Amino acid sequence: YIGLAPVIARKYGTPVAEEKDCLFASMPNFYEEPVAGGMSEKLWKYNQYLARKSLHHPFVQGLGDGTLDPEAFKHYVAQDSFFLNGYIRALCYCIAKSDVTATEKDLLLLLDGVRREAEALHHNYIDSPEVG
Repeated sequence: YIGLAPVIARKYGTPVAEEKDCLFASMPNFYEEPVAGGMSEKLWKYNQYLARKSLHHPFVQGLGDGTLDPEAFKHYVAQDSFFLNGYIRALCYCIAKSDVTATEKDLLLLLDGVRREAEALHHNYIDSPEVG
């Protein structure tokens, strides 16, 4: 949402979260390069083509340049809401099953971020007359 926030706000006339409110902004090293030899470096290396393909997908391009059909955006918002709600339930299950305090704390932080994203999605888009 970060880079596209101003475009979405202009197109739909709705406020969007600031970068500091983004779920991933509070996660350590999110904006840094992957650790050399680490799992994230390997994943990026083997999946760069998917990242590029996704970046140039017509949906992403339309969202970025403001030409996305509002019906496609409505479908995306509904799909994202469905995913976030399922993800919240999965995180709750993991927290309940965790027996390591540090893991619980990390999962609770993640859960809070996902919950805030879901609330912002509802407030900014689902409840708006243009999308809802």
